[in-house]
Amino acid sequence: MGFFLYLYYMKKLFFNHEHVDHYDGQDNYEIGIYEDDDENPIGFGPETIIGYVSYVIYNNEITVSDIIVKPSRRREGFGSMLIKKMKSLHPNAVYQPSFKTDLGSKFIHKDVDIMEETNKIKTLINTLMKM
Repeated sequence: MGFFLYLYYMKKLFFNHEHVDHYDGQDNYEIGIYEDDDENPIGFGPETIIGYVSYVIYNNEITVSDIIVKPSRRREGFGSMLIKKMKSLHPNAVYQPSFKTDLGSKFIHKDVDIMEETNKIKTLINTLMKM
């Protein structure tokens, strides 16, 4: 249920996208997904990283080098959110899945529509509040 609560309080989650370097036609990027604490506005206090994706664009193809989500936050959709964010930042590039480790082979990308899920959980909470 933690994933749905974070979707409901989406203001607590934010992405940081960084172009790490460029050489020989290759661009390296990282995207992190962070959770802001309760006391400070986003960007003005301690944030906790939930996960990140490191990827390369070469010849208009995206290849993921690493995708990491904190063990305590796995299976909540954060990896899928990172992949979706990566694809949205480079709509003209083609995503090419690459070699997967044993742990990575368990990752199945779900096309997470954040707004649709947010509306579902808001409706569920409103229904539960009326009981």
